Amino acid sequence: MRIYNKKSLLVIIAIFIFSIYLIHQNIHPYIGIYLNESSQGNYYVSDQDQLGWGAESEIKINDQIVLINQTPPEQHPTVSDDNRVENAETITIVKNGEYQTNRVEYTSELTIQYVFFLIFPIVYFLMNFLLSFLLWKRRSSNRSSLILICLMMSLSICYISAILATKLHSIGEIVFNYTLLITPVLFLHFMYSFLKENNKNWFSKNTIITLYCICFLVFLFICVHSFINVPIDQLRVLLGTFTLVVISILVLLVKGFVFLKRDVLVRTFKWMFYTFIISIAPIILFYSIPVLIMGQRLLRPEIAILFIFFIPTVLVYVLITDKLFEMKLYIQQLSYYLTIALLPAAMVTTVHLLYTSEATVISIIEFFSFILFVCVLFLYIKDFLDSALKANLFVEKIYYQESLYRFSKSIKEQKSTDGIVKALTRELEEMLHIRNVIPVKVSKKNHIVCLDPKQEGDRYHDMCAIITNQSMTIGKIYQYEHCFTIVIGEKSQYFLVLIANKEKHFSLNREISDWLTAIAYYSSISIENILKVEDLLEELKNIKSNKPARWLPRLLYSWSEQERRKLASDIHDTYLQDIVMLKRKIGEVRLLDDRSKIEAGLIELEEDILDINYLIRETSYKLFPPFLMEMKLNRAIIDLINKIHLSSNMRIDFNIDKRLNSEEMDKDIKLALYRITQELLTNANKHSQATRVTMVLTYPNHQIELIYKDNGIGMKLENKTSDTMGLVGIKGRVYSLEGEVELVSEPNKGLEVNINIPVVKDRKVVAYD
Repeated sequence: MRIYNKKSLLVIIAIFIFSIYLIHQNIHPYIGIYLNESSQGNYYVSDQDQLGWGAESEIKINDQIVLINQTPPEQHPTVSDDNRVENAETITIVKNGEYQTNRVEYTSELTIQYVFFLIFPIVYFLMNFLLSFLLWKRRSSNRSSLILICLMMSLSICYISAILATKLHSIGEIVFNYTLLITPVLFLHFMYSFLKENNKNWFSKNTIITLYCICFLVFLFICVHSFINVPIDQLRVLLGTFTLVVISILVLLVKGFVFLKRDVLVRTFKWMFYTFIISIAPIILFYSIPVLIMGQRLLRPEIAILFIFFIPTVLVYVLITDKLFEMKLYIQQLSYYLTIALLPAAMVTTVHLLYTSEATVISIIEFFSFILFVCVLFLYIKDFLDSALKANLFVEKIYYQESLYRFSKSIKEQKSTDGIVKALTRELEEMLHIRNVIPVKVSKKNHIVCLDPKQEGDRYHDMCAIITNQSMTIGKIYQYEHCFTIVIGEKSQYFLVLIANKEKHFSLNREISDWLTAIAYYSSISIENILKVEDLLEELKNIKSNKPARWLPRLLYSWSEQERRKLASDIHDTYLQDIVMLKRKIGEVRLLDDRSKIEAGLIELEEDILDINYLIRETSYKLFPPFLMEMKLNRAIIDLINKIHLSSNMRIDFNIDKRLNSEEMDKDIKLALYRITQELLTNANKHSQATRVTMVLTYPNHQIELIYKDNGIGMKLENKTSDTMGLVGIKGRVYSLEGEVELVSEPNKGLEVNINIPVVKDRKVVAYD
């Protein structure tokens, strides 16, 4: 563990120092001037890159270059080797018979180059460096972590050296050639190590060694070809090898999908695969393959390479936060934003073509891609700002969406139907500038309107006559001259209706009608919940008056006390002991005189605090997993299995009927199945000494069936010891759902649990097929 810790830290430090050197070399502007040599030996400007310094300078096409850094052009290395001007401090030209010297430096006109060639690489390097350091702090004992750190730092160096290679910097070209070839293999090596740590692999390490050797041999060939007089196109060899390596890796990853099809790691593997595709596809499809086939690119490499930002972000997000269920939402959001952005990007590109006399296919694709990227980025920023500033941004009363948000917060504090009606009345008066909002009751049998006689009855008689002849549904709106009504709730014998009056004649537009309907549904749901609570309280009163059996409260009290003792024991054995140790260590640090020892002690204290923080989060997670209601049952259980795997080598085989992944599954059923699974797996991990567990969740004949088996030490079920309290809790949960439990176990023969929970149609437990 310490060896890997030191290795990874040394790798981070070494690459950090080297990256700083490359960034320093990258400060000089990209010039982008292409030359032609005349028959007289003179050099003339033949072309200029639009991102280069030359395009923004006073040097124009067909101008003669006479001096570069006060020496003849043919003596400048980039001119003699590539007929390009780069790495120059001054450039002297002849214009109108006069010599004109131009100093090469960054100006305000080079903002775009400054962003693409300097800011983006530095940001990417800093992000990868910080993530590598975080990974080193969190997972430094894993070999896969060391390889992932190397991968991220290699990506940073590749990005920075790619910019230097564009500027024909000799060291930058060498570093770029090596890192471009080796980085995809590093990704495959990381996948191999990560899956090997989880006892999953479908290809041997020899495959990785072979790819490393091929890349290294091609790199050596590119470096020495000029010395052995072999005429080759260096760029085509480099891109061809890179493309073949990537295709080989893709083939292996596709095989991985088949291999891990039913494994719990398939989701983690899937997001790593998607990340690799998203990051590498633009470079392969729009740069590498077009250059190899047509000899020209379809997209500037500076734009295509931006997609590598996905790799460190997603990989570390997946491995450290374990929030895979949110990644799917982000990917779906990206596809949605791309669809929306296509039309405006196409329109802007069309307008751009109308005002551009000379446009090539490549320039059109580049412009369209850039506008598409800007549109998607704008949508993400808008979504973030809407979420962050929602409470303060929309403060005017005309914003009905904010009204719904405000009203939903208001009704949370109400504990009666009258309170909800008053809150709704207040909201209507503030939003629509109306007065005299009156709640009335409309009987379901004969539609008699119960109106408070103290109210101004004459003003509402016409409106009452209308609603007595209408069918009542929640959210239904009726208008009559200066009045309108809306149905806001329903009880067993009558409907709750609001009648509102406005002094001047008005009509409800579509926006106001939609808002009224939505707020009526909010009110209806709240009233319905309050009525259910009132009915439950009434039922409990009846049960109390009938003197229920004494065993029920005693059992409930026993379960409650058992859980309290368990929580108290966990707190005493973990957090309290750790805090006592922290206090002792703080006392020891106070007595130290050596500054280096004090700093080492503080670092150790910081790590201990982080460990305590992690334990508290794990305990909170066990008490109630916050994401359980946000995802389907199979994903919640698979996440639980992944958590078990972090502390155990126990093999867990889990299968679930697809019909049990319905969005309509009753929350109580879902929570019960999750808790039962959690208790069984915890028992297998901590008590039964099991090495293999099998769980199957099926849905035969409109009932949920859970079959659990392990190969642990088993038990005598007739012994009512404290260790079986978890099984008692499982029985209690199942019986509360009118289900049945069968336990089969003997010493040294493992445990088998069969659970059947009937699906009651009236309860809408799952969606029927």
